[in-house]
Amino acid sequence: MIELNNEKDIVVIYGPTASGKSSFAVELANVTGGVIINADSAQVYKESKILSNVPTLQEQKNIPHYLFNYISILKYNSVAKWLLDVKNIVADVTKEKKLPIIVGGSGLYLKALVSGINKFPVTLHCRKPASEKYEELGHDAFRNLVKEIDSSLLDRVNDKQRLIRAYEVYLATGKTLSEWHKAPLEKEINANFIKVELTQERESLYANINARVEKMVNSGAIDEVKAIKNLSNHGGILKKIIGLKEIDQYLENIITKEEAIDLTKISTRNYCKRQQTWFKSQMKNDILVDKALEGDDLSIVKKMFKI
Repeated sequence: MIELNNEKDIVVIYGPTASGKSSFAVELANVTGGVIINADSAQVYKESKILSNVPTLQEQKNIPHYLFNYISILKYNSVAKWLLDVKNIVADVTKEKKLPIIVGGSGLYLKALVSGINKFPVTLHCRKPASEKYEELGHDAFRNLVKEIDSSLLDRVNDKQRLIRAYEVYLATGKTLSEWHKAPLEKEINANFIKVELTQERESLYANINARVEKMVNSGAIDEVKAIKNLSNHGGILKKIIGLKEIDQYLENIITKEEAIDLTKISTRNYCKRQQTWFKSQMKNDILVDKALEGDDLSIVKKMFKI
């Protein structure tokens, strides 16, 4: 059993989508007096509560929840910004001797939290000229420009925001993103991270995913996508949150509603597989929990932690 120290420890709960992270975190927070901090890159956005399966206000009622639905999709977001926000919250809650419980499935967020990130210099003064260059050249020509500067980056980057970021960094520093990525990692938060990985059999995960997508559509996901589409500039977000692109195709009469639902289920299952592969290679857990074998959340929490 692990004895928790609310002033020194941070519990990180991770795993693939639909593995039961949220309910497990709530149970742990209930018995420890902890707070829950979001580490899901889709759940940070204000406009995608339903699509990203953010805990409802009722579910958040008795436990403080942080960094859910707090950024507009119209605003620039990054791992570095999220880390600074987490750092500030952790500083506050540990003063109150409350346990920080960080929950999510976004691998880049979690890896940066636990292992550190490359610290880039401030480059905001070059963001406008980089964006203007993108609009002047168009996507393909701008991508070729970035390729001439940093050919290795193009194996990993193709979306507008990251291409502009790459050019912005080069304009500001004279160094490529690839060069900056080779610099030593620096931790934003120094703490004892207790990493809890949740897992389930694939059939169980897929059943949970299918049920979640059905619930999502019945709860108003289509209207949510309509609202996002009506924004003057959604920053390419249609490509980033599963279900947005599929429902958008339905709204544009490209596919039927049933096809949109089926495609969303497929996209979510594929994302689940990618998460499992990533976590296996990039994260080392301290505790592995198979929820299907271990029983209810409260029993698992009491078994693992000395409360």
